[in-house]
Amino acid sequence: MSNLLLLTKINIKSLIKNYSSNKKKSSLGVLLIIGVLIYLEYSIYITADLMMEGYKLLNIPYMLIAQFMLITSLFVLFTNMYKSSGTLFKFKDYDLLMSLPIKKSTIITSKIIILYILSLFYTLFFMIPIFITYAINVNVTFIFCLLFFLTIFIIPMVPLIISTIIGVLISSISSRFKHKNIVNYIIMIAILLGVMYYTMNINNMSSIDMANIGKSMVNTFNKIYPLTGLYVNIISNSNILSLLLYMLIPITIFYIFIKIIIKYYSKINDRLSSYTKSNKYKMSKTNRHSSIIALYKKELKRYTSSAIYVMNTSVGVILLTIFVIGFVIFGSDKINELMGIPELSSILLTTGPLLIGAFFLLSCTTSASISLEGKNLWIIKSIPIKVKEIFFSKIMVNLTILIPAIIINSTILCIYLKTDLLDTIFMFITPIIYSLFISILGIVINLLFPNFTWKNEIKVIKQSMSAFLTIMIAMVIAIVPLSISYDINSNIYILIITSIVLVITYVLYLYINSYGIKVFNRLN
Repeated sequence: MSNLLLLTKINIKSLIKNYSSNKKKSSLGVLLIIGVLIYLEYSIYITADLMMEGYKLLNIPYMLIAQFMLITSLFVLFTNMYKSSGTLFKFKDYDLLMSLPIKKSTIITSKIIILYILSLFYTLFFMIPIFITYAINVNVTFIFCLLFFLTIFIIPMVPLIISTIIGVLISSISSRFKHKNIVNYIIMIAILLGVMYYTMNINNMSSIDMANIGKSMVNTFNKIYPLTGLYVNIISNSNILSLLLYMLIPITIFYIFIKIIIKYYSKINDRLSSYTKSNKYKMSKTNRHSSIIALYKKELKRYTSSAIYVMNTSVGVILLTIFVIGFVIFGSDKINELMGIPELSSILLTTGPLLIGAFFLLSCTTSASISLEGKNLWIIKSIPIKVKEIFFSKIMVNLTILIPAIIINSTILCIYLKTDLLDTIFMFITPIIYSLFISILGIVINLLFPNFTWKNEIKVIKQSMSAFLTIMIAMVIAIVPLSISYDINSNIYILIITSIVLVITYVLYLYINSYGIKVFNRLN
């Protein structure tokens, strides 16, 4: 037990440390994180309050809690689907931990506990504002509060188990293919499209419509997820028998799950760590390239080798491409209806370049590119090449993803909207400058908040301080220009915003070519 507690404590500290390796540097980031979390909690509360109006009209206010229990369960499931496989299996310190005089079961259990703690955090994040909303609108008893908070600890258990199984199956299936990352990309894009389709179809609904959908959702899931019915009985009738079953079933399944994982852990881990390799080898001519091209190829290979890296840094490109294709195929009227944006064609003609640029601000590979060097950073630092060439090679990878997407999507929109010469120029130039900005910004932020002690690449790609700050700054740059009302000509306004972003980009460029080089040389 002492070893389990110690390993769990170390894992928690490592998880917290992933956000920053320097306390002074992390203070600003912590404040930003707290601010964003408060804003998101408030947003959930506002949404729940709107939905509660519909549930009260239907005289079933308790359905709000049941619906968000399901939403939380789905969030835990999808969030852990790819995280669980990398955290529980194939972790970086596998050989080290397995060589220690500690039971294998203890090591595995500590990893599962970490996944559970993260899932419990997500559960609390969703369910606390829902409880506040419910308590404001309905007179709650002490028994209800007790039952509500007891069940919170049970909610993430089954979704965590299912997500781990799905994650293992996806990794196992993809490992059978020579190009296994392509399989991962296809699966992840399919999931993304499904989530987008559901989101687009619930926009612009009244509170009663949302309540009916929530009720239908709970009834549907009750057929495929029996714990739903038990949960409804607990929160609506304070049914003790339902509570006992609701707690006993998941805990029993969770216990059996841990036992199965421990028993077959080595086989599963070996299967997931295997890969298909072609046995065909042909002697060919060896080509020589300049140092920056060689670095670029290395960075591009590193990028494409990770499905998680690709999917988390190409969201903007995927969303924009889907939007443009849908806009052309279905027409502006259908997209207006789905997205709830009236006169979308007019908006694209006036602020299209800024809107397109905003999508590309969501795609940044450079915010994690330095941290991903990990303990091998000394290798790239020992090579006789200029530091700025290292920076440029990482920037070039991001631009390789963004520039072709800009050319394709902007060309399609310009043809479809029949833009004039000046609008056409801005439709290309503004997104390109936005892309340069986010590419260089990612390098700057990653230099200031590096993390070379990660054990799983997910920690730096999704959960690092560098990735968080980059996306927060990008969102400000994306949203603020689109939110400002202006009385001048739209082309003049776009020119002003584009010029401001260009100036900021140039300042960041000067930074990485001067002080940024010194910062990089001090990294270890």
